[in-house]
Amino acid sequence: MKKSLKWIIPTVLLVALIGGATILYNNLSKGYEEKNQMQSSSSTEQARKPAPDFTAIDMSGNKVKLSDFLGKPVVINFWTSWCGYCKEEMPDFEKLSIDYPEVQFMMINPVGEVDKEEDAKAFIEENGYSFDVFYDDLYSATQNYYVTSYPTTVFVDEYGNFVGRANGMINYDTVKSVLAKM
Repeated sequence: MKKSLKWIIPTVLLVALIGGATILYNNLSKGYEEKNQMQSSSSTEQARKPAPDFTAIDMSGNKVKLSDFLGKPVVINFWTSWCGYCKEEMPDFEKLSIDYPEVQFMMINPVGEVDKEEDAKAFIEENGYSFDVFYDDLYSATQNYYVTSYPTTVFVDEYGNFVGRANGMINYDTVKSVLAKM
């Protein structure tokens, strides 16, 4: 009997721990998915929420806010110089920025502990990219948009409203289709 109890108590505790962790994970991930769910409905179907404003630094060292671009759609792409998927999607963003001059592309690099500014600058220069690069040195953009992985792309309409987001790599045709719905 003592041998049975020796195994039953730890087993029950382990099952309870796993069950509690599963419930906690499901509740947390449900809240995260609700916050970050890609919205595809038009503003006439559902009221859009204002996109959180943030300040970043352009490549010339000037402070720039998202709200500075009110009046034109904005595509915000969070990337790092060490991210393989970021590197793969960069040529598409270069082509998009040329094909859609009426759209502001904000290529946000989180410099500091996440990436080094000199590595980001070298990557952009080596590849000859001409899109606008911004540095999120205070992580205000990264935190306001709950960016936990790279790449992440956020869409904001010309009125400054959040339209949707894509976590992970995105391609030319996907961005083009979202822009057509904006």
